[in-house]
Amino acid sequence: MSARRTFAAPARIAAIAPYLWMVLFFLVPFGFVLKISLSQTAIAQPPYLPVFDLGQGFAATKAAFAELSLATSSY
Repeated sequence: MSARRTFAAPARIAAIAPYLWMVLFFLVPFGFVLKISLSQTAIAQPPYLPVFDLGQGFAATKAAFAELSLATSSY
């Protein structure tokens, strides 16, 4: 058994780990922005009302997504 084959899997895992970490740190902030962009403004802390709540069940989440509009303005 060659040394090259012995270290192939651990070396691949070690090379992939930083990329997974970087993807995590780039995608988590986009998740926050997506949640805020799907919310309605309110005078409160935090300054938005969630449009859908996963705790209310699948039917409520489905109804919230059905109310979303793809229109860019309401003029």
